[in-house]
Amino acid sequence: PRTDHARGLSALTTVRASQAAGRQRAGRAGREAPGAVYRCWDQAEDGRLARFPAPEIKVADLAAFALQA
Repeated sequence: PRTDHARGLSALTTVRASQAAGRQRAGRAGREAPGAVYRCWDQAEDGRLARFPAPEIKVADLAAFALQA
């Protein structure tokens, strides 16, 4: 779950993969057997993706953790 800090709610949301996640996924293709990677976006879209995913500390709901402390 990700937290929408503007609304103060935690929810399951769909987010775009980062460029780093795409490179990692491509590296897995063909690791143990011949394979290929097929991306569902073009190079222009790839350039608009975030370079790296947001740190978990910025998107996680830490309320339960804070209440236990």
